[in-house]
Amino acid sequence: MKPINRKWVKTLPMANLLGMSPISLTRRAKNKDGYLVKGEHYNQLGDKNSPFYWHVEKTLEAFENWGAPVR
Repeated sequence: MKPINRKWVKTLPMANLLGMSPISLTRRAKNKDGYLVKGEHYNQLGDKNSPFYWHVEKTLEAFENWGAPVR
């Protein structure tokens, strides 16, 4: 796979980078459990049917450091 040179990408390329399915990735964002934060790790512009956009570096970092969220 060629490297991604953009800061924000849609769900499919982000899921491929993480080695998971796009559905699993969006479910983790929708959990609102403190691991993935809207506006920091992902954004969804428009209504609930709009695509997700993922911040590549911050999302990769979140998955590398996956553990209990700090509140």
